[in-house]
Amino acid sequence: MKYTLQFSLSKKSITYDPNRNSFFSILDLADKAGVDIRRGCRSGHCGTCAVPLLKGKVEHIFGDHIDNDSPSSILTCSFKAKSDLIIEA
Repeated sequence: MKYTLQFSLSKKSITYDPNRNSFFSILDLADKAGVDIRRGCRSGHCGTCAVPLLKGKVEHIFGDHIDNDSPSSILTCSFKAKSDLIIEA
């Protein structure tokens, strides 16, 4: 199964295969798509890479439990797609 990650502000998108790229964060995919997202620590501590999640489901990249798989905002360095996504970037 492949997912499409759409970036609403830049009008770019990228296809993601979680079976082949299971450790790619949304920030990694944004880089590959040529979408510039502000970043800092790349480990989920500073919050600089937070963006609104407009549509879709996510999971923590290392499998950490999250209460809601469709939060309104995500740290792009710490999450990966669990469905097709639209994010504000």
